[in-house]
Amino acid sequence: MGGAGVKKKKKNAKSGGFESLGLSPNVFKGIKRKGYKVPTPIQRKTMPLILSGSDVVAMARTGSGKTAAFLVPMIHRLNEHIPQSGVRALILSPTRDLALQTLKFTKELAHFTGSLLFSFDATFRIDFDFDFGFGFQTFV
Repeated sequence: MGGAGVKKKKKNAKSGGFESLGLSPNVFKGIKRKGYKVPTPIQRKTMPLILSGSDVVAMARTGSGKTAAFLVPMIHRLNEHIPQSGVRALILSPTRDLALQTLKFTKELAHFTGSLLFSFDATFRIDFDFDFGFGFQTFV
């Protein structure tokens, strides 16, 4: 009896990983470029729900991956559709510092997607990341 002779199942490297989310190749490249290998618990729990179109409210500790938990699905969904004019995403942040941090992170994750980002804050300082031929898709 006991544990002798019991074989442990090998966990498939892809199960529960970013690969299992069915992300577009360009979004997946952005994730790999950032150095992410395995989703954090908050990402594993929320990303599939957000990708399916559900609204999610979640709480987790600082540094747990919350920003990527909503940005990765957002970037993927923005790039599923044919680019159209007009804003398709709006990210509100309580502070300018957090908005700038989120903008920087969004640019890094969306690097391979061609998404255009625009940010502004209460001081009307504007940060453009503009490429002619596309309309802004995301405001931070």
